[in-house]
Amino acid sequence: MKVSSLPAAYSIEIIPVDMRITIRAGQLKCQYQHVLSYNDCLSIAYCLESKLTFHTTEKKLKTYPSYVLEHLKVVKYSWD
Repeated sequence: MKVSSLPAAYSIEIIPVDMRITIRAGQLKCQYQHVLSYNDCLSIAYCLESKLTFHTTEKKLKTYPSYVLEHLKVVKYSWD
């Protein structure tokens, strides 16, 4: 599946961010400031807290901290 087809294939729901996820994202950013972006931290924190799969187009995923990847189910997409 290509990224451009996601909005047509799935119903996208915007979820408000609660304080627990905000704090977890902040912890990830502090620990891995040179590796993870703010958006990655927020998305990863939400997926970890909710036990959801992290869907990404990130090409540098292998450089993510091993702790994050060990506890995170990941599905990668390409921009083809």
